[in-house]
Amino acid sequence: MIALRTFVAFGFLSWTIGQFAAAAPFEQGANAGEAPSKLVVTCWGAAGWVSGSLHLLDTGNGRWMIDCGTVFAEGPQTDGWERDEAQSGSEARFTPIPVEAAGIDALLLTHAHADHCGRVPLLVNSGFSGPIIATQATFALLGPMLGNAVRFDLHQPRAWIWSDRSRANAQREGRRLTVHWQECGYATKIADRNRATLTATGEKLEEHLAGLVPPLKATFCRMCIKAEVDSIMGRVRTVEYREPIRLAPGVRAGLLDAGHIPGSASVMMEVELGGNRFRILFSGDLGSDLSPVLAGPSPAPNADAVFVEATYGAARRGPEVAGERDRFRRQVGEVVRRNGIAWIPCYALDRTQRILYELHLAQREELLPDTLPIYCASPTAKEITALYRDNRRAGWFRDAVAGDAEAFSPREVLTTIPSHAKLPKPCIVISTSDMVYTAWMQSLLRQLLPEASTAVLLVGYCDPRSAAGRLKAGARELSIDGQATPVAAAVHSFGCFSGHGDATDIDRWLGNIAPSAPIFLVHGAPEELSARADQLRELGRRSVHVPEPGRPIDLIEAIRAGRDVPTPQM
Repeated sequence: MIALRTFVAFGFLSWTIGQFAAAAPFEQGANAGEAPSKLVVTCWGAAGWVSGSLHLLDTGNGRWMIDCGTVFAEGPQTDGWERDEAQSGSEARFTPIPVEAAGIDALLLTHAHADHCGRVPLLVNSGFSGPIIATQATFALLGPMLGNAVRFDLHQPRAWIWSDRSRANAQREGRRLTVHWQECGYATKIADRNRATLTATGEKLEEHLAGLVPPLKATFCRMCIKAEVDSIMGRVRTVEYREPIRLAPGVRAGLLDAGHIPGSASVMMEVELGGNRFRILFSGDLGSDLSPVLAGPSPAPNADAVFVEATYGAARRGPEVAGERDRFRRQVGEVVRRNGIAWIPCYALDRTQRILYELHLAQREELLPDTLPIYCASPTAKEITALYRDNRRAGWFRDAVAGDAEAFSPREVLTTIPSHAKLPKPCIVISTSDMVYTAWMQSLLRQLLPEASTAVLLVGYCDPRSAAGRLKAGARELSIDGQATPVAAAVHSFGCFSGHGDATDIDRWLGNIAPSAPIFLVHGAPEELSARADQLRELGRRSVHVPEPGRPIDLIEAIRAGRDVPTPQM
């Protein structure tokens, strides 16, 4: 057996075995009275693609899940599932929990993005009953993100309830039917004689309602969404960064600041096995120092094996990215001066708030008038922005942001977007990350893209098959809801808003990891993973691997093999 190194070069070790020994126990393992007997990791998500983060560490006396994220369509094909071009790039692929949920002893969340937490409702509904461990900021952001996941989940079977009287009224008045699946305050008031039920997936429910005469569409009850989310949130135990957690005899964990979004963390697992201690580090998503809002992560402490993201593969940002925030603000100002409309698609969590911060700075710099209408219709983005404002001084952000009372509050932010005919010029529209997710967006795009006064500002990753991805690639025509739409709008792309570190940032983060320690690359498309693996080998990393989904990795064997591999000749 190979003993764990108990030191880190340059004195970065601030998280010691002694601290772990003082940890408050969870003792969650199914065999909690037993010592660990193995060290096996299986990557069930984000293995060979970017999204769907889900890793399982089996120590013999417990099974510990790191993340449980939604799988999104990526490129032309994802794990045998090809998305029709008419579908939104934001549409999640339904991916069942690949292991027995009831057999998972604890879930450790790295952060609140959907591709890391979006399948938590499914996990709980499938029988998981253990604790969910996260930072306080992740806990705060988890509520709206889980609410969003439940609201758009059409795949889980549920026992749907609605009132036949409400159905008749909805049909007569041409509105949606509210459906329930919890015994909420509204559902309990439905008289038995009026109660209609159907046990099916949300998709089957929609098919059933669409077959009525006249047809109906469903709206999920807000109280039911809240009840489901509240039941999940009640399982969350919050911890501070570097606070040691004892999960079972010989199994401890801790969270390290990952600098990606507020509350984001890397997960360090420490396991005592055969008289030795092993540290296994899961990076989660790692940030960089590009952001004016969040500081990037510190170099990781030493570990025996590391599972690290490779979202940007071997790419290294050029020096020009440092000036892109200024270019973004000037570009928005130029669109407004030309009496145009700036369309900015971005994620509801963190990217929208970073853009609101830049628009606030642009108004302060008098690049934008305070009276300019800024439309941001996403209810999730609105809720998260309120959390950013409320926690501005809670240690989430850099000092300059914490001290700026208007940091995320540019003037005239409106949450209802009018039709194209009533959309004023100039204005700014902030939408979901894929611009054709809803019918009203499709209608709006069909009107705006043919206009030369429109500018599309791309501030994040774009699925190549999404509307944003095709625009980024230079498409001069888009098919939107089956209609060919010419593109006369200007398209501008900015890399400075990325929440991910590039290869240089992650090399720095790995600086204290021994060259012999096995590195497992996750969270990347196949070509990025392959390029990054080659790059790390060229840098002297002796043991670099790209895990296969569902294939168990014996870490003791991998650690031993890594130390036996000769150093490459440079």
